[in-house]
Amino acid sequence: MSEQAGVRVRLEVLLAALAQHLAAVESRAGEADPAVFAAFDHLADAFAAYEEALYDVHDEVVPMTLVAYDEEDDEEL
Repeated sequence: MSEQAGVRVRLEVLLAALAQHLAAVESRAGEADPAVFAAFDHLADAFAAYEEALYDVHDEVVPMTLVAYDEEDDEEL
C-alpha cells in the first residue's frame, strides 16, 4: 500500500469512527454509557492516526485539535 493510500485508509477509519460515535450518542443508555466512552476513545485514536498520516505524507495539518477528556471534570459538576 502506498503512503497516500494509507492516508485515505485512515480517513475512512476516521469517518467510520465519527458515524459510530454518533450512533453511540443517539442510543446512549444514561450519563455514563460505556459505549459512548468507547466510541469517544476510538474516535480520538482514529483522528490522531489520520492527522499523523496526513502530516507524514503531505506535510499538512487539520484545523482541529483533540481535547483531553478528564472524567474528574464530570464529578465536579
